[in-house]
Amino acid sequence: MRSKSMLQFASMILLALWVSSASAAADGSDAGTLTPREIIAQAQAAAGGETWVHPRTLLMRGHAVFYTPQGPERHERYEMWRVYPAQKGAAHAADGKVRIESWHEGKRVRLITFDGQRSYTLDGPQPPSEADRQWSENFGFGVIRFALEPGFRQERLADDTVEGRAVHVVRITDPSGQATTFSMAKDDFAILRLGFETARGWHERLYSDFFRKPGVSWVQPGRVRLYYAGVIQNEIFWTDFELDQAMADDRFVVPAARPAPNPALFVARDADSTMYLFGTLHVLKPGDAWSTPAIEAALARSEEIWTEVEMSPDGMADAQRLMRERGMAPDDEPLSGRLTPEQAQRLDATLQTYGLSRQAIERMRPWLAGLTLSLAPVMRAGYDPAAGVDRGVGAMGGVQGKKMRALETAEQQVDLLAGLSEPLQMQMLLESIDEAARAATMVDALAAAWLQGDLETLAGLVNDDMRRAYPELFEVLFVRRNEAWVATLLQELEGSGTDFVAVGAGHLLGAEGLVERLRAEGVRVERVDRVGDPSH
Repeated sequence: MRSKSMLQFASMILLALWVSSASAAADGSDAGTLTPREIIAQAQAAAGGETWVHPRTLLMRGHAVFYTPQGPERHERYEMWRVYPAQKGAAHAADGKVRIESWHEGKRVRLITFDGQRSYTLDGPQPPSEADRQWSENFGFGVIRFALEPGFRQERLADDTVEGRAVHVVRITDPSGQATTFSMAKDDFAILRLGFETARGWHERLYSDFFRKPGVSWVQPGRVRLYYAGVIQNEIFWTDFELDQAMADDRFVVPAARPAPNPALFVARDADSTMYLFGTLHVLKPGDAWSTPAIEAALARSEEIWTEVEMSPDGMADAQRLMRERGMAPDDEPLSGRLTPEQAQRLDATLQTYGLSRQAIERMRPWLAGLTLSLAPVMRAGYDPAAGVDRGVGAMGGVQGKKMRALETAEQQVDLLAGLSEPLQMQMLLESIDEAARAATMVDALAAAWLQGDLETLAGLVNDDMRRAYPELFEVLFVRRNEAWVATLLQELEGSGTDFVAVGAGHLLGAEGLVERLRAEGVRVERVDRVGDPSH
């Protein structure tokens, strides 16, 4: 494996167009004159027009609250990926592609996907009858996008109110005979309510807290409340969305059960201190299970959790800001000025393959351009920094109220890359171009070895190759940082208590790794039993 592909792990880290109604219906005075088709057309326009009616894909992120017999249960991460169909025949059946997942206390606890043919849950493929029932209780909103096409019937019902707002009410019946009722505000035609019959009773959703993103003709409800038979089941709080992004097919497939994950966990001890050392991966595919009972027990026992940099949203935003500041060159130093015509041609071909902007890349310094090109094929293959293990550990620590600490600042981490020599930066860039087609396969191998705790394979993929091919980079990214981190950890061990240290897996391995460096200082470090409790 060429070591440059490891760089992504070491570094990872548009005026809304609101189409308002020109109709005198803004004050509800023509409530009896609008036809149902006119109301639907106004609602489509208000929601974003053609962009909203015919999207290709949609990714939404947020959080949710599920109402259980034990009380409200907050899910800190709730996401939906959607590939929209070109046609729709049944309102309450799965179509296109969809993946919905929810995370509670750092664990993915809910998952349902549809890949266009089959449905899946956390356990793998779902029986068709069970999948059909589940989708019939959830699909319904999308029918309004097709409601004006041939084969769909529209019927205006009695006007109503939704939470004090006067609404037009329209029933849409699809070609299969399934009916869905929509309520649109009379003042701005926002869709405020949806309803249809299910096996669980009348299903109703209330939409509110609408928001837009600059430059995107799309109005997104920020809050969705779901009721069955009059009882609220859950509510979703959407905070961000992305339109028409490429989505890998395998994101919508959940393979049958894999071998249980077993990433390596070490423990260092002295007379009155315990320190768990956990090597992480900075990207994984959403839904890849990685935690184990031993890891969870170690986290639960720990009073402080250390990560490479601060894992909070503020910390991540700071890192991204610094990447932009340090990674952008002056206007009079375009990237193309560093390339030969042949190299520029190879760059353009790679950018086109992965849908990247030449204009954006042009302003980047070589190290940032190289990282961007290294990450693009990996993300197309379904990997996501948001699913990285470091973020998962940070989320678990936050939920459990642990004290979170960082071994270095975001500025220190970004400056490591920004300070690389110009020749090495150019080498990173050119090899990211040449090896883009192999990047996903290489990361697949890395993830497989990591998930099974195969330290020998990991060391070969990460440390050994980089040490040989890029001694300067290995010195900067591993040797110097490990040396500084060991000093911090030794100082921490002078006190008492239990800590959990989560850093990139490569930092634990080899003679330069944290494990061997601590042992050289006289600290007893052992790998935690592959099965069982880390306390023994």
